[in-house]
Amino acid sequence: MEINCSIFKSLRHHEMYLYTQAGVNLETLPTELMERFGRYEHVMDLTLNEQRKLARENVFDVIESIEKHGFYLQIPPKLSDCVARTIERIEIAENALSEE
Repeated sequence: MEINCSIFKSLRHHEMYLYTQAGVNLETLPTELMERFGRYEHVMDLTLNEQRKLARENVFDVIESIEKHGFYLQIPPKLSDCVARTIERIEIAENALSEE
């Protein structure tokens, strides 16, 4: 499974990204989606496949959504998710220090 993908970032919403198949005219995507996404900027093109690692998303979920819906919308993480990850990292560091 492999797909050539374009990634756009929203200029309205920090850390919101839109993945589409490369070459897709964004005007063909749902109007409500594009109104909510707002002004955007092209970030990069890349090939998604099982070897590709993405920072926050599961590559298989992204590919499946693009194939099924024509796009994948990456929404910003919730503040609570960020706090939970920070607490987890602190606990791991504390455990590592206590084992020394």
